[in-house]
Amino acid sequence: MALTPYLHAFAIGAVAGSRSLTAPAATLAGRRSSLARTVGILAAGELLADKLPMTPSRLSPPALGVRAVSGAWSGGAAASARRGSRFLGMAAGLGGALLGSWLGFTLRDSLVKKRGMPALAVALGEDLIALSAGYLLTRAAATE
Repeated sequence: MALTPYLHAFAIGAVAGSRSLTAPAATLAGRRSSLARTVGILAAGELLADKLPMTPSRLSPPALGVRAVSGAWSGGAAASARRGSRFLGMAAGLGGALLGSWLGFTLRDSLVKKRGMPALAVALGEDLIALSAGYLLTRAAATE
């Protein structure tokens, strides 16, 4: 199923709302550059840091700001790669990041606090969803 440039931008933005560096890492996947390698390493580090007890909420101002910028950048790149407007892609990516951050926080909080699920298991499940979505979105863009 082909996604419009702006739906793709929104979706990759939602990935940024879950894991801020997974979206740019997926967007840069396949490129042989120092930027792609660096972002990939940072994204792997974020997956580890997310599990630490001192990691702030994704809705705290610095964390939400990083997710917003990441979603906007990734959305702009995704839309541009599909011959859409970079600016509209950035707007869609920003919206996806903000909604993804809020939904991810709400779901994670609900599963841990209200359902009693282990926080680590929920976080690992969220990692799997973010990585899978980033991969599938990147693969979809490459095959169109």
